[in-house]
Amino acid sequence: MRFRKFDDTCPPGGESGSFISPVQAILGIVLLTSLGKIAINPVLAPLARETGLQAWQVGATVSGAALLIALSSQWWGRRSVAIGYKRVLTLSLWLTLLALSLFTMVAQFGMWGWFAPAWLFVSFFVLRGVLYGWSMAAIPPTAQAYITDITTTESERVRGMAGIGAAQSIATVGGAVLGGILAIFGLLAPLVAAPLLVVASLLLLLALPRAPRRTVRTMAPRMSMFDKRVFPYLVVGFFMFTAVCFPQIILGFIIGDRFNLGVSQTALWTGVALLAAGVGALFAQLVLIRHLTWGPHRLLRVGLLVLFVGIVLLIPHLNMWVVSLSMFVQGVGTGLAVPGYSAAPTMLVKDSEQGALAGLLWGNNALSYVVTPTVAGMFYGWHHDVPTVVSALILVLPLGMMFLHPRLAQR
Repeated sequence: MRFRKFDDTCPPGGESGSFISPVQAILGIVLLTSLGKIAINPVLAPLARETGLQAWQVGATVSGAALLIALSSQWWGRRSVAIGYKRVLTLSLWLTLLALSLFTMVAQFGMWGWFAPAWLFVSFFVLRGVLYGWSMAAIPPTAQAYITDITTTESERVRGMAGIGAAQSIATVGGAVLGGILAIFGLLAPLVAAPLLVVASLLLLLALPRAPRRTVRTMAPRMSMFDKRVFPYLVVGFFMFTAVCFPQIILGFIIGDRFNLGVSQTALWTGVALLAAGVGALFAQLVLIRHLTWGPHRLLRVGLLVLFVGIVLLIPHLNMWVVSLSMFVQGVGTGLAVPGYSAAPTMLVKDSEQGALAGLLWGNNALSYVVTPTVAGMFYGWHHDVPTVVSALILVLPLGMMFLHPRLAQR
């Protein structure tokens, strides 16, 4: 990847004496913070049972975090351009560390029975939902704005976005494994590990150059989601992420019910299937994109087609290996499509608008996860095949747009 020279973003070696480059530091921060988030997920359900919370309260907490990410991503993205990437990441990581540390402490108090379930839910919602969601919302758009700032061509930008996606895919695979291993030592072990990963992220900030002090700070402009330059991409992205979310949310139920498995076997095979999805995404981002010379629109178009095939494979009641194959294919499709989705609109806006655009794109991703978990569960209650069929049908709209929309189809 080739870099331009910027006063506060990308001296090739970062700060004097830094052992890694700024780009490696940015991707490392994305990896570590995502790893901590995903490592917590496997213990949320047993933690709820241990502390007397209901399943809907855990779901509300997770949805609350997604909503805060959707609402605040552009706010953070604009400030990353206006006051510097390092300053925004520093504030975000310290707030994330505070949220996770307090969440761990409150969880321990709940397990000791010091909090009534109602107060515990409020504490969880404020700490793991509102504060954690708001602080974590800064990291992906700031990373994307930084990559956009230091790349000049479509191919460089696609590889940069693939690097962010690969960091998150590695975290998806590694976080699930790490959370499961740490849970052997108790429910609090993953909760303790998550803040430590944030501390490691704070150390990586040393590799980022210090932003210069400015006598006049101009806030980056806002960007409307209805801006005609980016609105088609937001529509495609929203339906793409919604379609991806449906099978992931109910995958454990699908595996347990279709094959009549017990709790431990269901957890095992669900982990295998999710691992296959992560491996598929990594294969696309680290191998295919590096060797293909496709532009972002072609990556998005082909990725959506591959994702559609993967979801269709999940509809018939075939054996477990087909389920895992379906998730692998879905991972490949997502791994191709998301870097294309992230890179394509960045070529259409001004440099001063890149932070706002990055916030819109990542907020759009989070928005699809606000209501989809609830809706997917409701559909599954009606009939076990409804969520996967609906997921495939949802992809028809973005696929049609990629082939028929004047701006998307001509590239």
